Amino acid sequence: REIAHDASSSAVKQAIEDDLAISVLSVQAENMDSYHDIAELGRRWTIIFCHHIVEHGLDTNVPQLQVMHDGLLGKDAHAWTYTGFEGRGILSGSFALSFRDSGPSNFVPHDSSEEGIVAALESLDSINKVSVSNRRKFSNEVGKSGFSWTISFDSVNKLTDYGWLLDPGGASSNGNFPTLEVTSHLIGWNEGYIVQSETGRGEGDTQAQWMVQQMGDDGSGSGLVDVFR
Repeated sequence: REIAHDASSSAVKQAIEDDLAISVLSVQAENMDSYHDIAELGRRWTIIFCHHIVEHGLDTNVPQLQVMHDGLLGKDAHAWTYTGFEGRGILSGSFALSFRDSGPSNFVPHDSSEEGIVAALESLDSINKVSVSNRRKFSNEVGKSGFSWTISFDSVNKLTDYGWLLDPGGASSNGNFPTLEVTSHLIGWNEGYIVQSETGRGEGDTQAQWMVQQMGDDGSGSGLVDVFR
């Protein structure tokens, strides 16, 4: 809807809530010229938001409003918006996991227990058994917060012409698994995720030589020399 150049606080609040489906805590309206208290010399509305509804829940991080001012009249008439302070809503929502093109799993909460991650992963056709440990809640000085888990793959399957078959030790890929894929329904300030993995893959593979094998490297292709005399 169009908003008058001298709109009251309540008129602006109603327009935002009714037309944009954004919950507003308060709106403060004031004329900007300190000598002539009239709206025709400029008017400012300071808005404090509660939340808005996104696809997967409520989010306190409301995007910056965009304004169309084609209807304003007067010399150099214009309007603009500015975000004075980010909402920085805490993390919420959910995510699902995929592995070896199998999935996604059922969605689990952003703060899922270790057992919840196990259940999600073991529901995939590509995984028989995993171990999940070291669930950790973290936060830092810039307001980032979240959770992390350590996942070890105990038994996996590979997709063949005959369906999913057991892949002992991940031998079909020399014990080096692709990283888990995440389908995110996470909500929060600058929300995101990181998946890290440890393998013995590539030129940096020092574990496939004459060392004790670890981190998922079964030593395939490392070579063997027999010397007879």
